[in-house]
Amino acid sequence: MDMMWIAIAAMACTGIYFDYKAKEKKYSAKAHSHDELTHELDALKARIETLETLVTDRSYQVRKEIDSL
Repeated sequence: MDMMWIAIAAMACTGIYFDYKAKEKKYSAKAHSHDELTHELDALKARIETLETLVTDRSYQVRKEIDSL
């Protein structure tokens, strides 16, 4: 009877351990993905700032008007 409880406890501990490891792996992947997305967002913001500078630049607007003539 005692051996049965020991076996049940061992199986429960094994299940809890594997569940913990699976969740740890999932959260690690999410953290890595979050870092990549943050880096990509920063790069896109920098590109948008550059494009805004080009479009609002007076010489660009004059060149656009000349080209449309």
